[in-house]
Amino acid sequence: MGVMLTRKNEKGNVLFLILIAVVLFAALSYAVTQSTRGGNNTNREQIELEVSELLQYFTSLNTAILRMKTTNGVDDTELSFANAVWVLEDGTTLANPPGHNPNCINTECEVFHPDGGGMYPKILSGNSDAWFDTGSTAQNAPGHAKIQLITHTGVGTSTPNLIITYAYLNPDYCGLINKKLGVTETDILDTKRMNPTVQNFSGEYTGTFTEDVGVEEPEFAGKPTFGVRFTNRNVCKLFHTLVVK
Repeated sequence: MGVMLTRKNEKGNVLFLILIAVVLFAALSYAVTQSTRGGNNTNREQIELEVSELLQYFTSLNTAILRMKTTNGVDDTELSFANAVWVLEDGTTLANPPGHNPNCINTECEVFHPDGGGMYPKILSGNSDAWFDTGSTAQNAPGHAKIQLITHTGVGTSTPNLIITYAYLNPDYCGLINKKLGVTETDILDTKRMNPTVQNFSGEYTGTFTEDVGVEEPEFAGKPTFGVRFTNRNVCKLFHTLVVK
């Protein structure tokens, strides 16, 4: 019985990842089309280009993780995102970066290793004055990601999902991504401010989550990728689902 449930959950996860890929591909195609139409707004074109690159990166991450699980037999609890690229805002390299997983005992379960996912830890680029705001030195540097957990209405079960987050972004970028992914017909960031409970990932899909995404903000329910504005600052945080539980 346990084996049957496990296989059912794996199939559900694969189907959801395929759905994510389809949605992101559609958004990516639209972004590329928009960025090649020309026009006089150079800043807008740059935003379109950077958003399309980021959506492509998310698609590649999901594909790499799916391949690791189906080909290498890597379990969700073994995925490791350890790297020496993402740093704190003061430039300090994290000795134990978010996403490091002690359950990973070989390179086949490392997302950022050629034997594993073959991916790389992406740093968001662009004009720092437009793309980023600054946070505290206890946080990752702007443009440097974290691998975290979140509970999300309409995405998986009550068990937290694995996500990648980019914080301290200019709200315009999250607003653009929301629009392209059909999160809402209008710009959520004009009216919505929330800060859902997140927890850094270290191999276990457990934790205490006091605020689920999609309960108070139904437009986020069932959306694997979205951006929200911090409750206390005029910056936004981008969320993308990597593993659905």
